[in-house]
Amino acid sequence: MSSEQSTGYPKPEAVGFHHAALVYADDQLDERAVLPLFNRLDNTGKLIPRASMFDAAVLLRFTINGKQTDYGATTLSDWQTLINQWFSTGGPIDTFEKAAEQADLAAQNAGAPQQSRRSIIVMMPWMNPSVNSFGQVNGSDRDLSSAQDRQAVAQWFANTVSQRFSQKRYAHLALWGLYRMREDVPPYEQHIIASDAQGVHNSGLKYLFIPYYKGLGWQSWKAYGFNVAIMQPSYAFRSPLDGGEVNASRLQETAVAAQKYGLGVELEFRGCSRLATEQVMAMQYLASGSTYGYQDGVSAAFLGEGFGSCGITTSSNPSQRSIYDALADYISGKRIPSPDVDIKAVEAKQSAGQSDNQRMYVAREVDLKKFNSIRIDFAEHQQYWQGEVQLQVQTANGGWKQLAWATRPRGDSLADDIQGVVVSFDNTRVNPGKQTIRLILTTAQRSPLSKPPIVRIVGDRSLDPVTQNGLANAYTVVESGKPKPASYPDKTSHMLHDGEISTAGWSSGRNVGWNSNPGKAVINIDLGSVHRVGAVKVYAQGGSDAAVNWPLNPVATFSNTPTLMDSGTGTSPLLASWPFSAPHVIAKHAPVGGESSPTVPGISCLTVTEITCTNQDGYIEATGTPVEARYINIGFSTNSWAMLSELQVVDSAGNPIDFSYRLARVPGDLDNYSDDGLRLTDGRYTDDFAWKEISGWPANEAVALRFDTAEPIDVNTISVYTLNAGSYGIVAPTTFAAQVKIADRWVDVQGRREQTSFGSGGVRLDIADLRYHQVTAVRILLPGDGAGWAWTMISEVKVE
Repeated sequence: MSSEQSTGYPKPEAVGFHHAALVYADDQLDERAVLPLFNRLDNTGKLIPRASMFDAAVLLRFTINGKQTDYGATTLSDWQTLINQWFSTGGPIDTFEKAAEQADLAAQNAGAPQQSRRSIIVMMPWMNPSVNSFGQVNGSDRDLSSAQDRQAVAQWFANTVSQRFSQKRYAHLALWGLYRMREDVPPYEQHIIASDAQGVHNSGLKYLFIPYYKGLGWQSWKAYGFNVAIMQPSYAFRSPLDGGEVNASRLQETAVAAQKYGLGVELEFRGCSRLATEQVMAMQYLASGSTYGYQDGVSAAFLGEGFGSCGITTSSNPSQRSIYDALADYISGKRIPSPDVDIKAVEAKQSAGQSDNQRMYVAREVDLKKFNSIRIDFAEHQQYWQGEVQLQVQTANGGWKQLAWATRPRGDSLADDIQGVVVSFDNTRVNPGKQTIRLILTTAQRSPLSKPPIVRIVGDRSLDPVTQNGLANAYTVVESGKPKPASYPDKTSHMLHDGEISTAGWSSGRNVGWNSNPGKAVINIDLGSVHRVGAVKVYAQGGSDAAVNWPLNPVATFSNTPTLMDSGTGTSPLLASWPFSAPHVIAKHAPVGGESSPTVPGISCLTVTEITCTNQDGYIEATGTPVEARYINIGFSTNSWAMLSELQVVDSAGNPIDFSYRLARVPGDLDNYSDDGLRLTDGRYTDDFAWKEISGWPANEAVALRFDTAEPIDVNTISVYTLNAGSYGIVAPTTFAAQVKIADRWVDVQGRREQTSFGSGGVRLDIADLRYHQVTAVRILLPGDGAGWAWTMISEVKVE
C-alpha cells in the first residue's frame, strides 16, 4: 500500500485532544496515579488550581489471561475479560472519572473555568491473523485473517466499549476512540488492516496508531484508516543506557519525518527520572518539542514507571521533581530550554600537515568539566558522511593533546535526515576552566559526502562518564559459575568459518545467534599476519520471522592490534572502517515462528512477491579501498535475534584469506545482568542503577572475571567500579583480589588498597602502587561474602 505524505503535525483542534498520557492498568488503577496527570500537584501532593495537564489518556495493558495484547493470539473470551475489568465498579475508567472530578472541583473552588471533558482512548488488542477461531461475534465464529471478519470484530468491540461507557454516564470524561496495541503493521496484515479501522468508524469512534520509530507501515497510517498517528522516537530506550547506539539527534530526525507524513511525536520518559542521565534525556525531549514544533501538535507521553505513582511529584530530589514541573510547563505551552551545551566551533583554514580529506573545527572558551561527550549532528538526507572524529584540547605550550576518537563507517540505517556522532572523553583528565578544543573530521576515501554537513556541535550530558582504561579491547571471560546453555551456540568454535552456509532459514542448525533488543555483538577476525583485504562477507538471516532480523548497522573496522570498540579515549588504533551493504536475499521460506502463515493459497516462497515469506537467508558485504591489516572487527547491533552462518574474507584480487576468529559476546540470550563482553571494559561507568550498563551476580556468589588483553600491557593500578543502591538490593563488595598473567604464569597482586565513593551510589575499589609489566591477562576475584538477598553490580574494571 503506498504511503501518503502530508505537511505538519496533526492539529489538536482537528483531532480532538492535544496531550495524551499513556496509562497502563489491569483490573485496578490507583486514583493517586492518575490525578497528577490530569492536574499539576505541588511537591506535597496537593492540587494546584488552574494548572490542568493532560487532556487525554490512553488506557493500555500488556497481557490478558496470560496472553500478550500486542503480539499474542487473543480470542473473544480475553477481550470480554478486558472490557469487564476496565468497566467494573471502581475499575480503571471509574478511577479516571474520580481523578478528573477532583481536578475540576479544585478549579471550580479557585474560580477557574472547568476544563473540557478528558478524552479517553481504550486499547484494542492486536487481531493476530493466525487466529482462525476467534469466537462467536454476531452469530459467526470469526477468522482474523479475513478482512470481513476483522471488521465485524472491531465493530463489535467498539460498540461494546461505547455502550459500557455510555451506561456509566461520566460527567468528566468523553470516549474518543480506540488505540491499536501493536506498534507496527507487518507485511502479512497490510492488505486487511483497513477493515479494522472501518469497523471502529462504523461505531462512531476514532482510531489511534502509535508506531515505534519507523515501524512497519508508519508512512501509510492514513491509507490504513487511522484518524491520527504519533511516532515514538525510540531514543530513550535505545541509547547507550540500554546497550543501544541512538543519540539525541534522533529527536530532530523524528520531528522531520513526522512533519513530512503528518504524525505527532511521542514523549518518552525513562523510569521515574531518578538518574541524572534520565533527567537530561527528558529535558532533551521537551526542549526538542519546543524547538522543532511538536509541542504544538497532537502528542502522547510514555511516563516510564508512571509519574503519578512512582514518587516524582513528592520527590525530595529537586532534580527529579523538576522533570515533572518541566512536563507541566511544556503542556501549558511554555518553551523548554535545551540541556545541551552549545559549542560555537568555527572551521579552521587548512594548515601545514593537514591532509585534503581532513577538516578542523576550533572552539574557544569551552568548559569540558560540564559534560563528558560532544555530539556532532549532521544533515545528510540519506547520503551519509563516513570517517573518523578526533577530539583534541590545546595544551599550555600551544600544542594539542588527543582526548578521544570515534569512527563513523556508516549512518543509522533507520534514519534519513538528521544523525549525530558522539565522542566521549574522560573529563577528569582535563584542566578546570575554559579550554580551546578542536575536532578533526577525517573523511573516508569512499565516503558519499566529502564534507561533513554539520548542523550543530553540542556538549551532551545524557551519557554516563567515561574513564581511560588500559583494558579497552580486552576479551572478557566469566570464569565462575556454570555456563548457561546458549541457544544457537558456536558448537565447534569455528561454525562461522567452516564453509557451511545456511540456505534453509534461521532454523537450519547452521547458525550462531545473539538475542537482545537493543544490544551489540562483536566478532574479531585474526588473519594471522598482515594481508591486503579487498572484501568481507557475512552470511546471515533476517526477514522478521520469530524475531530474527538482519544485523543492524553492521560495520567492519581494520587494525593491527585486536580492537573491539569503534570509539574510545586517547588515540585511535583503527586503520580504516567500512560499512556493510544492505542484505542480499538468496532464499525465502515460509515462517516457522508461529506468528503467521502465507495468506495467498498456491503461492510459494520462491515467488519474490510473496509478502509472508519472512524467514530469509542472505548476505551482507563490506568493501572499500583495499586495506593492509591483520585484524578485522565485525560489529553490529541486534534487533532481537541476529543469526549468522558464515564469514568470508578475500584479498584485493578476490582470493580467499584463511583466518581464526573470536566472539566478544557469548551467543544466546542476553538477560538483565549478563555480561555482553564489552560493558566491563568500554570505559563507561555509572553511580546508580543504570541496569544495562552493569553486570551483576548474587552477592553470596564468588565471581572470577578474566580479561585477556589485546597486547601486553603495564599494570600500575587495578580498579573495580561497583555500586551501592540499597533500594534495589545492590551492595558493593568491601574488597576484591586480583591476579595478573605474565609469561603464562598467574601472579597474585599485592598493593595499596583504596576505596572511593562517587556520585549517588558509586564505589571504586582500587589496588594501587603496582609495578607489573608485559601483562597478558588480568583476573578479578570477588569473594562472594555478601548477604543472600543482595546483588553485586559492576560497571567497569579498569587498569592503569
